[in-house]
Amino acid sequence: MNARSRANNRGLSLVETVIAVLVIGVAATGGLAYQYHAAKHLRAGKVQMTAARMAQLLLEDWQRSGGSGDYDPRRLRMGLSRSAGGYVVTAGGVEMNVALSRSAATDAQSGTLSALVQISVTVGWRGDFGPIADYTVGQSPCVMLSTYVQSDM
Repeated sequence: MNARSRANNRGLSLVETVIAVLVIGVAATGGLAYQYHAAKHLRAGKVQMTAARMAQLLLEDWQRSGGSGDYDPRRLRMGLSRSAGGYVVTAGGVEMNVALSRSAATDAQSGTLSALVQISVTVGWRGDFGPIADYTVGQSPCVMLSTYVQSDM
């Protein structure tokens, strides 16, 4: 009986080897998927941080200029170029759309125009980081910052 049991214990069978390779392959695939999603979220966070910093810089500069209706952010030399919807800039390897808006503020109690003007800067990009030509306002991620300035009546 000893001779027979030694003959059967010579190593792993082909089925056992295939099952082991499949288990290792599934585990490796799960690890790679996790790394892919982590890298994707890291890039999205970096783009959002860049957009927020850019919006803050533009808003503060516009506010310092008194919230002028003829404010041109290209004078900051940040690489902004004029486009149909405002301005376009490439930052961190991602094209971004920059929109400026200015509107009169109303007094909430009386409903009359106040001496303040609301100025807003919106920086948006495509969720897949593609070309900004296909950017859709309201359907793509963006950062919007607003403040009020004394109007020049």
